[in-house]
Amino acid sequence: MGAVPVGHDLILDLKGVPCEEVDMGETMAYHFILEKKADCPSLDAEDKTILDMVINKLGEMTKDEINRLPII
Repeated sequence: MGAVPVGHDLILDLKGVPCEEVDMGETMAYHFILEKKADCPSLDAEDKTILDMVINKLGEMTKDEINRLPII
């Protein structure tokens, strides 16, 4: 249970992005582990900009911290 970006299923479909599924009991978690910069041709410049903004704002936060954020 936690915050899930809209269209998260599209991220899981990205070719060349290693994703590990982790069984969390009632749900699955997904861990993305990149050793080098990934080439994601299905994302346009605007998509990448938005993802960078999300990573910069939320990247170090836990799911509980994200869940406590006010809804805009």
